Order: sequence, then C-alpha cells, then structure tokens
Amino acid sequence: MKFLMKFFRKITCFKKLDHTKFTLESQYLEYKDSDYKYYYFKDIRTNRYVKVLKEENDEKLDIYTNWLNNK
Repeated sequence: MKFLMKFFRKITCFKKLDHTKFTLESQYLEYKDSDYKYYYFKDIRTNRYVKVLKEENDEKLDIYTNWLNNK
C-alpha cells in the first residue's frame, strides 16, 4: 500500500518549487514523503502535491518536521 501511495504522489505531482519559493510557501505545505532526489509535499490550499529538490545549486534543503505532532 505504501508503494502505491509513493507512486501516486510521483505521477500526480506536477508543480515543482525551488528553494526560495518553498521557504515562502512552507506554511501551506505538509510533508508527505521523500526519495533520493525530491521531497514531496501536499499543498493544503489546493490539495495538490508539489515537489522540491533536495539539493539545488550545491545547497541542501533541510526539512524540520513539527516535533510537537510527533509524540
């Protein structure tokens, strides 16, 4: 089942964000998954999936999940 969800995210993810756009819109994005190249998020405003490169211009993007929700 988890494999199907990953596959579903990859084919439904049409929008790609760069790192600056990600920092501006991060409050509306919910982390879902990652692979070797991308982070996958769900935009809560549009209910669509977006992807962000893990490394852009030799700078790695650090993602911090909300530790309050991970009890």
